[in-house]
Amino acid sequence: RAACYASQGDIELQTKLWKRINGTYPAADLSDIGANTTYFPSGLPVCPVDGTTYTINTTTGLVNGHTH
Repeated sequence: RAACYASQGDIELQTKLWKRINGTYPAADLSDIGANTTYFPSGLPVCPVDGTTYTINTTTGLVNGHTH
């Protein structure tokens, strides 16, 4: 669970950097930021607990309801 929460924090940090540079949050499914290796050099993380992908709220930049 701790690794999942760490991944969420990384995603939220990177989405805030994306917004600072681009003026808007990335796509809800993270397809645009995930394709840019500047933000995720090792690829977009998936949940280490259940293997699901993360999505974000494009208004707040926070990871959507991903809890364990």
